[in-house]
Amino acid sequence: VDLAAARLLGPKARSALDDCLTTIQKSAGADGTTLVPAYGALAHAAIHRALDEFDAAATSFKKSPVAKRIRNDLRINLYSELSDIYDIQVSALKSISFDGFRARLNKLRITPNLATQMDEAAQESVAEFTAAVKKLRPPPHDAVKWASTSDQISSFGNKCREHNAERLKAARASGQFKPLPRKGITVGFHWLLPKPFGNDYRQEPKMMHTADDLVYAPVDGITDVSGMEIRSGDWRKGVVPAPSGSEMMYLK
Repeated sequence: VDLAAARLLGPKARSALDDCLTTIQKSAGADGTTLVPAYGALAHAAIHRALDEFDAAATSFKKSPVAKRIRNDLRINLYSELSDIYDIQVSALKSISFDGFRARLNKLRITPNLATQMDEAAQESVAEFTAAVKKLRPPPHDAVKWASTSDQISSFGNKCREHNAERLKAARASGQFKPLPRKGITVGFHWLLPKPFGNDYRQEPKMMHTADDLVYAPVDGITDVSGMEIRSGDWRKGVVPAPSGSEMMYLK
């Protein structure tokens, strides 16, 4: 049974693979460079039709391990061959999308807002590429080993941003582009005075915290000004009346 399965199903598997590739090449071209917007759906249908044709020829060998191995090899070969064409399709889509991106840039006028407009053009092109590249890939459970679409999207986005940076650098060097001047920044400070109206009536003036020590704090607790300070200058600038009016505290 296994020998008969190998003789019958081996050629059938090769024929199914060739038919699948022929179907794809009719749309994508012999080298796969002709972009097929719905390549993912086309590949999915072509692979499953090839497997269905093989299964129809292998109905007499359902329990044969050789038949199962040949079918599994066929499935691997189908996805491997179409994966190579998928990579070519993505490259073709990148080229077409990048040409469209540059066409967007060529329509922009050189104004102080050029950098912002170029960023918007890049975002639009990346969004269009994202929607298109997802259609090139079969369902995730079918093509698990194919290149990830997220990697392709990231690569295309980086290419657009690098092109924008080069174009802006060239425009600045030629003197055609001058960005808008930056607006000034206003900084405000708000604070609270711990004792805006002087010393608290419940505290002695000597208990007031300042950057320096009090001038004089005698034993009796009455804060005063030394004779040296009186002789050296206007001592009244160094004292502030407390709310009670009968106490004095030192400020510097």
